[in-house]
Amino acid sequence: MRNRWIGCGLVALFGAGAFWDGLYSPAQQVAGTALMAVLVVLAGGAFGGGGEAGAGLTWWEAVWLALFGGAVLVSLGSPVAAGSAAHGPVVAAGWLLAYWLGRRFAAAGWMEQLLCWLWAVLGPVILFGGLAAMSYLPPHHSGRLASFLGYPIAVGVLGLLGLAGSLPLLQEGRKWAPVLVWANGLAVLLSGSRGVWAVGLVLAGYFFWADRRLLRSVWWPLVAALAGALWVGPAVAQRTLFPAIFILLAIGLTVLAAGWFQRRWVLVGGVVAWLAGAALAPGWGWLLGRAAALPLTEGSSVERMTFLADGFRLAGAWPWGAGYRAWTALQLQGASYAYYSAEVHSAALDLALAFGWVGGAAFLALLARFGLGLRGGWAWSPWRLAGLAGLGALGLHALLDWDLSYGLFALPLWLGFGLAGGGAQRRPWGQGA
Repeated sequence: MRNRWIGCGLVALFGAGAFWDGLYSPAQQVAGTALMAVLVVLAGGAFGGGGEAGAGLTWWEAVWLALFGGAVLVSLGSPVAAGSAAHGPVVAAGWLLAYWLGRRFAAAGWMEQLLCWLWAVLGPVILFGGLAAMSYLPPHHSGRLASFLGYPIAVGVLGLLGLAGSLPLLQEGRKWAPVLVWANGLAVLLSGSRGVWAVGLVLAGYFFWADRRLLRSVWWPLVAALAGALWVGPAVAQRTLFPAIFILLAIGLTVLAAGWFQRRWVLVGGVVAWLAGAALAPGWGWLLGRAAALPLTEGSSVERMTFLADGFRLAGAWPWGAGYRAWTALQLQGASYAYYSAEVHSAALDLALAFGWVGGAAFLALLARFGLGLRGGWAWSPWRLAGLAGLGALGLHALLDWDLSYGLFALPLWLGFGLAGGGAQRRPWGQGA
C-alpha cells in the first residue's frame, strides 16, 4: 500500500508539474522538493524501516554526493543574487532526496515501470493539450509548439522520454500502445530540434544493441508520426490548425485501428495512406530546413557556442560558484556582445556557475557513472531498460541544453541516478510494502 502512495505522489508531482511550467521557477522547484520530502518520509526515512531497501551507497557515490552538497553550501558565501541563491540548497536537497528515493527502491523494479507509464501518457497529453490550447498560450518566437512548458525542445524531450517508455507496452502487444508511440514520436518531430533528433538516434542505437525486440514494431507508428508532423508543423508556425488538425486526427484513428485490430490488411492500408499523406504534406520545407542546417553555421548553434564561451569565462571568475541561477544574474555583464539569454544551455555549466567547479564536476561524475551503468542494459527487464535509457537520453541532451532547469526533468534524472545503483528485478507497481 505504501508503494502505491509513493507512486501516486510521483505521478502527481510530475503530472501536475508538466502543466505548471514544468516546475521551472525556483518557487515551483521548492514545491517539488517539499513533495519529494513527503515521499521520502512515506518510504520510511533515510534510516527508518519500510520500503524495499536497495543497495547502499558506495564510497564513490558518497564522496561525490558529499562534494556536491558541500559545493552547494559553499556557493552561499558570495552569491551574486542572494534571493535566488537562497533557493539553491532547498532545490539541491530535492535532487538528493530524489537520489535517495531511487536508491531505496532500486531493487524493487516497479518504479521504472511507473516512470515508463508516466512518460508514455504524459507526452501525448502535453502535446495534444498544447495543440488544443494553442490560441490561449503565448507563441514561441521560433514558431514551434511550446505547449505548457514554454519551450519547444522541452516538449520534444518529453516526447523522447515517452517514446522510450511506450516501447515495453508495444512489446507486450497492448492494442493502444501504437497510439502512444505515434503521439510521442510526433512530439519529438514537432520539437524541430536537431539535438533531440540526434539523441533519439543514439537512443535507438542503444535499444538495438541492448534489446532489439523493443524496436520490432516501432517503425509503422513512426511513419504515421512523420506524416502527421509534416501537416501540423507548418500549421503551428502559422498559428492555424485547420485543416491540418483533421488530417492529424484521421492519422491517429488509423494508427489506433491498425493496433486494435492487428490485421495485416489494415496495417498495409494505413501505411499506404500515411505515405500518401506525407507525400502531399506542405511541411517538407519546414522539416528539411530544420534538419539540413549545418551545425555551428545556423543561427541558434552559433548563439549557443557564444553562450557556452561566455559561461565558461564567468565560471572561471567564480570558481566556487555564484549561487543558484547565477547565469541569469551574471549574463548581461559577462556577455561578449549585446544579447540576452535566460539560460546558458548546458546543465553541467549551469551547475558550475551556480555551485562552482566542484558542483559541476560532481554532477558530471554522477552522470558518467549512470551512463556507464547502462552497459548492463542487455540483461535488464524491458521496463528497467526503457525507463533508465530514456533518462540517459535526457542526461545526454541536457549537456547542451537547459532541460534540467525544469524540475520536471531534473528530479527524475536524479531519481534515475539512484535507481541505476540497484538490482534489475521486475515487480508490478503497488506490490510490496
